[in-house]
Amino acid sequence: MEKKNFRPDKIMMYFRAEWKVLALITVSGLIYNLGLMAGPWFEGKMAGCLMQILTGTERFPAMLRLASAYVIVIGTVQLARYIKRFYVRRFANNVNRRMKRILYRTLIHKSRVELEKEGAGNVITKAISDVDDCVEGMRKFTTEIFDTGVALLSGMMIIPAVFVFLGRDGMASGPSLTFISLPKVFQAMGSAGHIVGLAFFLMLGFAALTSCVSVMETLVANCMELYHKPRKKMCGAVGIYSLITAVVICLGYNKLYFELKLPNGSVGQLLDVMDYISNSFLMPFISLLTSILIGWVIGPDWIIGEVERNGEHFKRAGLYRFMIRYVVPLVMLILFLVSTGFVDLIF
Repeated sequence: MEKKNFRPDKIMMYFRAEWKVLALITVSGLIYNLGLMAGPWFEGKMAGCLMQILTGTERFPAMLRLASAYVIVIGTVQLARYIKRFYVRRFANNVNRRMKRILYRTLIHKSRVELEKEGAGNVITKAISDVDDCVEGMRKFTTEIFDTGVALLSGMMIIPAVFVFLGRDGMASGPSLTFISLPKVFQAMGSAGHIVGLAFFLMLGFAALTSCVSVMETLVANCMELYHKPRKKMCGAVGIYSLITAVVICLGYNKLYFELKLPNGSVGQLLDVMDYISNSFLMPFISLLTSILIGWVIGPDWIIGEVERNGEHFKRAGLYRFMIRYVVPLVMLILFLVSTGFVDLIF
């Protein structure tokens, strides 16, 4: 039985109802995220211990203790990862079951006339699609909290390390931080830095590879629609194009090396220029055009109509109109001027 003070129209109520599961997810997620940082630390310690054994200043039992502790920590981390994923899924299933049970109780208390007026299609959509979409959003929100936590912890580790080893000169961002500042940090770490650097760039390579799959899927789908070619041919064409582009960018650090002063005040090589064009110029500029398109060309009423199509009421429609027409374009214009460095040229 649902509690009398439970309000099914409030998302927060479902989080509160599953607080025990969420507490277990939080604990296991923290153990998992903190354990991710323990792996490179143990690898560096074992590399240093191996060097000491080879030079005769340390004995094998010390390496055995480190290796045993490493295995235990990694096992604990993987167990915490399993628990976190298992209970995130259980959280989603519990919320899904609770929502559908509440919806079912509401439907059986409605008259036949009310059900016929609402329509079988709307009832089925609410009972299946809408509930599943809502639960999936809550599950992803819960998962992303820990992914964001990993990013914050990584920044808290990387930025102080770069500042300690390289001072203000090393406090760069983007490609310069990844391929210039961080390798200097790894070099300053001695023999352990080789292991940590290898692990870092190996994981970076896997991250880039998985990101390329999602990016290339968009290009392949658009090319299939434009040129009416099968997926295999378009995958090959996009893959060859990406390979050629990657080779040219790699040559930007040797054969094609140059330095160009960018409008934001920084001096960049070929990869920095590409990063500036895509991240600092195109992304905020397209966001600005999108806000103008939705606010003034298509109109916010079209979006509001889509939201209210199944009979729902958009409570903040007036605020949405004001924000999408006036606030969002202004904010995106400011972000565009700041990110590109044009604000310094204008003012």
